[in-house]
Amino acid sequence: MRSRFEHVERERRFLAPGPPPPEDVVVRRTIHDVYVDGTRIRLRLMVPGRDGSTAERKLTQKVPGTP
Repeated sequence: MRSRFEHVERERRFLAPGPPPPEDVVVRRTIHDVYVDGTRIRLRLMVPGRDGSTAERKLTQKVPGTP
């Protein structure tokens, strides 16, 4: 039985030639990840820049996908 919180998240990675120009940046956050030893669990803290938003926390578990 699937949890109501469970959803597939596709992770895309790519190389950019460099950071965007400052005038194109919409939101800026500092990300701190803490991994629980011996598990696939991560606690992520996203601290906002100067835009006045509040910090966000995410607790995630990475599970291997089915081929």
